[in-house]
Amino acid sequence: MNNVKTSRMHELFIDDVEYQSIRFAWEYFSSVLLLQGDEGTVGSVIQHLNCDMGSHHKIARTDSTFPADEASFVAFLADSWGLSQGRCADDGLAAFVECIEKNQRIGARYLLQVDNADTLADEHWRLLRTLCQLGGGLFGVMLAGRQLEERCEKFLTPFGVSCLYHHLGNNVSASPAANAKEVIEPPDANSSANKGRPWYRSFYVLMIVIVLLILLFFQQKINQWMVTPQLAVVESESQPTASQVDGGVVVPDGIKRELPLKKIVTNNVVILNLTDDVNEISVESKATDEEIEDILVADVAVEPTPVVDEPKPVPAAFPKEGSKLKTENWILSQPSQGYTFHVMSVRSEQRLRELIIDEGLEDKAAYYKAKRKSGTWFVLLIGDYPDENKAKKDISTLEKQLGVEGILLRKFEYSQKDIAASRS
Repeated sequence: MNNVKTSRMHELFIDDVEYQSIRFAWEYFSSVLLLQGDEGTVGSVIQHLNCDMGSHHKIARTDSTFPADEASFVAFLADSWGLSQGRCADDGLAAFVECIEKNQRIGARYLLQVDNADTLADEHWRLLRTLCQLGGGLFGVMLAGRQLEERCEKFLTPFGVSCLYHHLGNNVSASPAANAKEVIEPPDANSSANKGRPWYRSFYVLMIVIVLLILLFFQQKINQWMVTPQLAVVESESQPTASQVDGGVVVPDGIKRELPLKKIVTNNVVILNLTDDVNEISVESKATDEEIEDILVADVAVEPTPVVDEPKPVPAAFPKEGSKLKTENWILSQPSQGYTFHVMSVRSEQRLRELIIDEGLEDKAAYYKAKRKSGTWFVLLIGDYPDENKAKKDISTLEKQLGVEGILLRKFEYSQKDIAASRS
């Protein structure tokens, strides 16, 4: 065991099916540590089985439906609890190792009967279900023990790992009695248990990287192919020759005709100017400036300039003073015992008028100016109701329409007095 470099049990041989029994034992070891603080749970299991700390065969005699091999392992856990009971948490590993040494034939050998990962999983959960039925809640406690690996990591000393490895190795036979006579040795340092990941995993990773690089390369090529040049392409860096003739006009080689061009034609020279931001290309000769004729401009379709109509005046966002919104005079003309909704008070009359129009309340709403100690306010009223009961039916509908809450129901008398006080 000198080759063991880590103290975490489930990382030692995690890739090898033949060492799954060690992980199996580790989970139960974590559960034993967890159960140290709960005497009632473990005690109830042992009491239900009617056994004491070490009577392995009495369990099978007491309950014939309980298999002998599972009973042996329950006794194995019971001994672990008995040996570690009353000790501190740091002594849990010593108690566990001592229990394995004492019950090598009965407890640890049960784990060695399982030599297949699938079979191990079935046996594992079947045992947990049995313990759940016997202990009443022990199943949940043991599941919680899976999360104790970080907590229990410091308890696994090299000696403890060596003992676990020695007693829970990979030499498995069908007979527990035969296992009792065997001496289980750790595997060779060069075995697959100590070599890390298999070779094919690295090969898969390499293939994935190569495929990604190929995709990246083709993506760059596709991006280059998709780019279309917007300017004229000159195929040769040498001076163009006047070899193409189209309609009596000499065009140099290598220039696309689609671009609008200005052509200056003489007897001995052809000068070509591009109208965009392209550098001037010319063919020089011995001709003098006096021989240059008029400039011929390529035909370009010109669309007529559309006639722009004069802008129309934008209508006002709110009614002018002469609009038909109901104001103070309308409120004063209403019966004082009638009811209306006092919706809100705002500082801006313009804002209030816009709100009335936007919500379509011209026929229902009215407002008036009220003077308060805090300044001038504009109060919005909605509706005129002859009695209170009819008005209350419309409160919820009005609140949803305006998106406000807390609308007050008042008599017109209150608003009329407020108007009179504001005018005085």
